[in-house]
Amino acid sequence: MNHTQKSYNILKKYENNKTKINNFALGDTNEVKKFYINKNSSTSGFYKLFKSLDINNNTLIEQIQIKTIDKYVDEKKINFIDILKIDVQGYESKVLKGAVKTLENKVKIIELEIIFSDYYEKKIVLESWKVL
Repeated sequence: MNHTQKSYNILKKYENNKTKINNFALGDTNEVKKFYINKNSSTSGFYKLFKSLDINNNTLIEQIQIKTIDKYVDEKKINFIDILKIDVQGYESKVLKGAVKTLENKVKIIELEIIFSDYYEKKIVLESWKVL
């Protein structure tokens, strides 16, 4: 069993009628992609850490299923989201691009955690785009 499956199994016990636990990531496409699991789990994500930050070189790589928020909302027939919190280690613009349809009229509040430091090899560029 891989690392992400173990994490999912641990979190699954907290699922209830108000909280759903899913075993996939969010992005701008529906695909399978490389995910970097770092010793410091708060830095894990789709971008590789700079070598200077990956001191112990303990990075695992797993293939992760990605879905868009728009696809998930359609599949689950979700009519409205009160708070959409996004904390995705530099992948924010991709998650938001995959949510354009949902953001038009189904989300009241969006909370983003954005990193402004260079932790990852791929330079993170915040893109400006119009939702409506």
